[in-house]
Amino acid sequence: MGDSEAIFRNQSRLRGTAGKVMRRGAIPQDNGWNGWLGHHQGAPRAAAIDLERQDSKERERHGNRDLGR
Repeated sequence: MGDSEAIFRNQSRLRGTAGKVMRRGAIPQDNGWNGWLGHHQGAPRAAAIDLERQDSKERERHGNRDLGR
Protein backbone atom coordinates (compact mmCIF):
# COMPACT_ATOMS: atom_id res chain seq x y z
CA MET A 1 0.00 0.00 0.00
CA GLY A 2 2.99 2.31 0.33
CA ASP A 3 4.80 4.34 2.93
CA SER A 4 2.26 5.87 5.34
CA GLU A 5 4.82 8.34 6.64
CA ALA A 6 5.26 9.69 3.09
CA ILE A 7 1.51 10.34 2.97
CA PHE A 8 1.66 12.31 6.22
CA ARG A 9 4.53 14.41 4.90
CA ASN A 10 2.53 15.22 1.74
CA GLN A 11 0.30 17.96 3.12
CA SER A 12 -1.51 18.66 -0.15
CA ARG A 13 -2.58 15.01 -0.46
CA LEU A 14 -3.60 14.91 3.19
CA ARG A 15 -5.69 18.08 2.78
CA GLY A 16 -7.25 16.68 -0.38
CA THR A 17 -8.28 13.51 1.40
CA ALA A 18 -9.61 15.44 4.39
CA GLY A 19 -11.57 17.68 1.99
CA LYS A 20 -13.21 14.66 0.35
CA VAL A 21 -14.23 13.28 3.73
CA MET A 22 -15.60 16.66 4.80
CA ARG A 23 -17.65 17.06 1.60
CA ARG A 24 -19.33 13.78 2.51
CA GLY A 25 -20.41 15.36 5.79
CA ALA A 26 -17.84 13.80 8.11
CA ILE A 27 -15.08 15.54 10.01
CA PRO A 28 -12.00 13.46 10.90
CA GLN A 29 -11.80 13.03 14.66
CA ASP A 30 -8.89 12.62 17.03
CA ASN A 31 -9.96 10.01 19.57
CA GLY A 32 -7.12 10.68 21.98
CA TRP A 33 -4.91 7.74 21.08
CA ASN A 34 -1.17 8.02 21.63
CA GLY A 35 1.76 6.60 19.67
CA TRP A 36 1.57 5.68 16.00
CA LEU A 37 -2.22 5.24 16.09
CA GLY A 38 -2.65 8.72 17.51
CA HIS A 39 -0.32 10.10 14.85
CA HIS A 40 -2.40 8.44 12.14
CA GLN A 41 -5.64 9.79 13.61
CA GLY A 42 -4.30 13.26 14.35
CA ALA A 43 -2.88 14.04 10.92
CA PRO A 44 -6.19 13.93 9.00
CA ARG A 45 -7.87 15.91 11.80
CA ALA A 46 -5.16 18.59 11.63
CA ALA A 47 -5.58 18.79 7.85
CA ALA A 48 -9.35 19.20 8.27
CA ILE A 49 -8.84 22.01 10.79
CA ASP A 50 -6.47 23.76 8.36
CA LEU A 51 -9.08 23.49 5.60
CA GLU A 52 -11.77 24.92 7.87
CA ARG A 53 -9.51 27.86 8.74
CA GLN A 54 -8.72 28.52 5.09
CA ASP A 55 -12.42 28.42 4.18
CA SER A 56 -13.35 30.85 6.95
CA LYS A 57 -10.54 33.24 5.94
CA GLU A 58 -11.74 33.14 2.32
CA ARG A 59 -15.31 33.90 3.41
CA GLU A 60 -14.10 36.80 5.55
CA ARG A 61 -11.92 38.15 2.75
CA HIS A 62 -14.77 38.05 0.25
CA GLY A 63 -17.34 39.25 2.76
CA ASN A 64 -19.75 36.38 2.08
CA ARG A 65 -21.00 38.30 -0.94
CA ASP A 66 -24.20 36.87 -2.33
CA LEU A 67 -24.73 38.25 -5.80
CA GLY A 68 -27.99 36.41 -6.28
CA ARG A 69 -26.65 34.31 -9.14
